[in-house]
Amino acid sequence: MGSVDNPLSTCLVGVPLVADDWPVYNSDLLRTTGAAPSIPRAGGSASAWEAAAGGTGASRAGRSAAPGLQQQQQQQQQQQQQQQHLPQALIFSSSQPDGTRVPLEVALMEKVGSGCHNIIQLLDWFELPDSFVLVLERPQASQDLLQFLQEQGCLCEEQARWLFCQVLEAVRHCTACGVLHRDIKPENLLVDPESGDLKLIDFGCGTFLQERAFSGFAGTHAYSPPEWIWLGYYHGHAATIWSLGVLLYVMVCSSLPFQDDPDIVLGKVFFQRQVTKVLHDLLA
Repeated sequence: MGSVDNPLSTCLVGVPLVADDWPVYNSDLLRTTGAAPSIPRAGGSASAWEAAAGGTGASRAGRSAAPGLQQQQQQQQQQQQQQQHLPQALIFSSSQPDGTRVPLEVALMEKVGSGCHNIIQLLDWFELPDSFVLVLERPQASQDLLQFLQEQGCLCEEQARWLFCQVLEAVRHCTACGVLHRDIKPENLLVDPESGDLKLIDFGCGTFLQERAFSGFAGTHAYSPPEWIWLGYYHGHAATIWSLGVLLYVMVCSSLPFQDDPDIVLGKVFFQRQVTKVLHDLLA
């Protein structure tokens, strides 16, 4: 894919979008209708595909400015660390069929390791006396999406759609493999500015999907769903959809959607820039 055809290098500001340009959330969780979503390549455009609203709806978002994005997230992460400690089982163990015990992150990455180029590949791993070492694929000339946003500012909708469709493809693959990432955010997305390719990384907060609700939170507090804050539990599918909505808002507004827990529970959307009605309705 050449840079000329890459929306990350040529932003089509002011081009109106029609309804089919953005993914549509429906009641079938992260499941495509008809053919699988296609990722735009040279000269192509993103095809629309459908994802679910889970239990909380697509997601809501609003306020603030790009320079403070990282500081806001760091403050909320510090609050989260003070309030919540991960159970040891979530960090380390998963029993394999042959009885071998491996880090849960390794087990998850092995499950999603083939069939999707939008997920970082685990090449090997080693156990040390006091830790584990993971050997991962290293995409050339890539940077995390947070750094990209800090350098470029908010993305136009053409850019955001290009990247977001790739995130959805990665999440769809994880869901099909029975894996819940639980920490989808700009820092965990690698972007190649030249090609526009994106990869999901860091399964350290992940776990296996389950039908029943989760009572322990793992991930980044700013992306947590309102039911976790209000009720103390959440369902994996619904929480994933909520975090995707927050991510999309960050892409187009370069700001965190909510300032504190009451904001998350209230779920009111405030846009600091003009967006198309299609995108507004998707996030509202």
